[in-house]
Amino acid sequence: PNEPIKIPQSTGWIWNSPSTAKRSINFGLLSRAIFYVLAILGANAATPLNANSEESGSVWITLGTGGGPTPQVNRARISNLLISGDDMILFDAGDGVVQRLAATRTTVDKIDAIVLSHLHSDHTAGLPAFLSLRLQLTFRQPIIVYGPPGTSELVSGIVASLQPAERADVATLGPMVPASESVQAQELECLGETTLVARTAVKSIRNSHFTLSDGTEVDGVVSCSFRIETGDRSIVYTGDTGPSPGVEELAEGADLLVSEVIDVPATLLIIGGSGSGKTTVAEAV
Repeated sequence: PNEPIKIPQSTGWIWNSPSTAKRSINFGLLSRAIFYVLAILGANAATPLNANSEESGSVWITLGTGGGPTPQVNRARISNLLISGDDMILFDAGDGVVQRLAATRTTVDKIDAIVLSHLHSDHTAGLPAFLSLRLQLTFRQPIIVYGPPGTSELVSGIVASLQPAERADVATLGPMVPASESVQAQELECLGETTLVARTAVKSIRNSHFTLSDGTEVDGVVSCSFRIETGDRSIVYTGDTGPSPGVEELAEGADLLVSEVIDVPATLLIIGGSGSGKTTVAEAV
């Protein structure tokens, strides 16, 4: 029951865990976790599956698994869907998230909240399309976007960018909920606090994604990792991170660890070929 199930034209896996089939994973078994991650990054198309039909425990779906400034034909940017009881929560919203939701037959009105791990565009660029679609479909219940400091500025910018489209939509579709009233932002300090997202408890900490090789932390930016308690299991989602004692502690005893890996040589080759001139890890990161 804990085995992954493929979804159509998939960039990821569905992880379904009945409450009667819990199993423990600790950070000492990192090699096993990396195996899962590599499997996630290598998934292909298979059988259509309606995510809303899962009945036995929480479900984690990797919607998009293509990270970094390297667009790929068969991968959307980073996004994940958690289904836990009545809650449906997006963790990150990279480009292509709306299409990937459609592949699971999940409509945008079903999403209760969005949680951003950090504000790099490969984790956020699908947010304008998601919010624009909700606006066009005139959903009246505002959605909350949770994320690190800077999330309010990001959401405000998206709302401002939707003003011309909002005027055009009103002209053809009639009155609708203003963009400014269709979404709210709630910033997370990511200092170990637990936040109730919809009805799901999410603990957030800071990881080392913005820590330089000399140990210096970049000012003004925060990258978060999360531990989600669904009732039937604990899921840790690292987002982008380097080695991090905080993430190790966060993942201790979790049932599922979802992390990201990068093929550094391949990424450098693609970035270098784009004319950026970046040829080292330090330049790329």
